Amino acid sequence: MREIIYPGVLIAGAIIGWILLRTTTWLIRKRVDPAPEHWLINGKNAPIIWALFTGAGWLGFVLTYGITLKAIECIFAFSVCLVLSAVDMRIRKIPNELLMVIMVGAIVFILWDNSLANIKDHFLGMGVGLGIFLAPFKIGRQAGAGDIKYAATIGFFLGLYNAVVAFVVMSLFFFLYTAILFITKKGNLRTKTALGPYMSVGFMAALILSIKIETFL
Repeated sequence: MREIIYPGVLIAGAIIGWILLRTTTWLIRKRVDPAPEHWLINGKNAPIIWALFTGAGWLGFVLTYGITLKAIECIFAFSVCLVLSAVDMRIRKIPNELLMVIMVGAIVFILWDNSLANIKDHFLGMGVGLGIFLAPFKIGRQAGAGDIKYAATIGFFLGLYNAVVAFVVMSLFFFLYTAILFITKKGNLRTKTALGPYMSVGFMAALILSIKIETFL
């Protein structure tokens, strides 16, 4: 069975990776015309890179967790985060379409896991995300409207405790990046940067460290 499942997951992930690249390009061009060039999006080898990276990611989750709810949830979030992070890195915008996909996914997984009894925890997580990112937005600092909506979406998806873990991890990576800017004298705390990728890293880290495993095979 494994001899069939693992290659199938790798191939499926590679195919989806190519689709994710096309989706990223479409979302960028929809907002900026002409779209900015970047080797990871417009480059000759971009389709191969996206296919290999996505396929490897999917296979890694299945090898680690098996065919489980956790693996499926991680694969879903990983795929959406790739597109969201790429778009935000290029044009510093977080598409509402992707946030809606994450919200719908969260609802599906909540229903799938029969965890409606914990729905309050998910709304508390949403509140934490809003609270953490709304303050800097109000005083005109780093966070933008898209970042706030993404934080709220992450909070709802993960629930209260895991949302806190996600934002702590995000902060660690962001401050590491800021420290590098200081050391290399290429920027400071006022240097504008896309927060989406850091939020996605925190999102995935919290997701990987959470969720009970329910085996389907």
